Amino acid sequence: MMDWNDYIENEGELTTLPEGDYDFTVTSFEKGQHAGSAKIPPCNKAILELTFRAPDGSRGKCKDFLLLHDSVEWKLCAFFRSIGQKQHGKGITMDWNKVQGAKGRAHVIVNEDGYNRVDKYLDPVEEENGALPWGE
Repeated sequence: MMDWNDYIENEGELTTLPEGDYDFTVTSFEKGQHAGSAKIPPCNKAILELTFRAPDGSRGKCKDFLLLHDSVEWKLCAFFRSIGQKQHGKGITMDWNKVQGAKGRAHVIVNEDGYNRVDKYLDPVEEENGALPWGE
């Protein structure tokens, strides 16, 4: 823990990654509430912090929000497929207890503010032996 007058110097090792497909780890998950908008009424919301790993070893981080609403159920399905909990054509009960620490893959873009944002979640790429790349 830090004190108010502590000396600081560690700026972190995170960078904005160029647009592309990256492996990620869910480094934090919390439950929240969407206040409502013109398109989606008030509903539950999952707040995710994702850390991405580039092939060169650099890392990026971003937050993503998953709204628990029928109109964006496709995004929930894509996320749970990405982390290996859902298969195409089969339904599941979302297991939020297994989300933090889960690994997946996503297409990342750079938004207008210069920060990374998840454009879409990608299906896991199976290795030749049929295993997922993170060992599940």
